Amino acid sequence: EDPLALHGGKDGYDVTRNVLSSTAHYLRPGAQVLLELDSSQPEHFETWWLSSSIHDSTLQFVEWRRDFSSLPRFVRLGKVV
Repeated sequence: EDPLALHGGKDGYDVTRNVLSSTAHYLRPGAQVLLELDSSQPEHFETWWLSSSIHDSTLQFVEWRRDFSSLPRFVRLGKVV
């Protein structure tokens, strides 16, 4: 793993914040993005996303998913049509 991906800053979302700050610009309406997060993050992601300063109403939380070990690991966002 990239050391920066393993140290996400004070709230753990520095890398996620950087990726999502420009994601909506590159996605077509109806497209989705799937992010792998630390297993402690997906359950709290929706709340974090809605309160985040980078939250853009064109990208919406869809769901979070578990990995093969049943750990919450992935979050899916979709661009509003």
